[in-house]
Amino acid sequence: MLEVKEISVVRGGRKLVDGVSLVGRPGDFIVILGPNGAGKSTFLKAVTGEYPLSGGSVKFGNRVASDWSGEEIAKVRAVLPQELRLNFPFRVLEVVLLGRMPHSRNGETAADYRIAMEALESVGMSAMATRNYLTLSGGEKQRVQLARILAQLRGEDDGRCRYLFLDEPVSALDPAHQHLVLRLAAEEAKAGAVVVSVLHDVNLAAHYASHWLVLKEGKKVISGEVGEVLSVPLIEETFGVRAEILRDRSGGGMVVATSGLPPTGAFAVSSQR
Repeated sequence: MLEVKEISVVRGGRKLVDGVSLVGRPGDFIVILGPNGAGKSTFLKAVTGEYPLSGGSVKFGNRVASDWSGEEIAKVRAVLPQELRLNFPFRVLEVVLLGRMPHSRNGETAADYRIAMEALESVGMSAMATRNYLTLSGGEKQRVQLARILAQLRGEDDGRCRYLFLDEPVSALDPAHQHLVLRLAAEEAKAGAVVVSVLHDVNLAAHYASHWLVLKEGKKVISGEVGEVLSVPLIEETFGVRAEILRDRSGGGMVVATSGLPPTGAFAVSSQR
């Protein structure tokens, strides 16, 4: 289980995250939503240890994050950052094998290569395994990096929960590959992982997530199961646009239609999770 308790982050004298809590249980796919500057990526970086906490605590399982060694946490927690600069001409397969480093002290094994190729296959990049990573498009690189962290989470079946964190994982992808990536994330959750992702697309978040955490100005607006928290007032007040929620006739769930018109009115919501 993931337990984030009232964390705050202060950087450059500004409080970017202010007392936000979150609980993630095995099987949860939690999407973090909010307008630009809401603190979404900062919150994710604080939870994953990239940014120091100014207050609060983070637990993975029954242990606070600081009690895990780097090697130990790397076997159960994988992070896909918003930007990852890799300037060496590695082959695509070599990039994915980097994800196996926590599991391979004495060099890659046949199992590591198999896991890496399976991860590439899952993101539709196995045919490019020998390509120079630097020659790929932005979207292709994003899919390779996803394969890397998927390979990282494959290991011994030791009964420990796995944690997958994604910061805007579909930003450089076309619609088909956006759905592919989020479908893979949802499958990780169904397999028992806690998945937390920052997204900007409300419709993708409604379609794939089991839970939402909505932030605004560094504070939690609301959190809970999507079916309980998604509403027209929430979308309008959070994003400042007029909204309408429709039912997808194909059975795909809810569709949120928005326009640039001013919202119809203000509202207030309280934290549920």
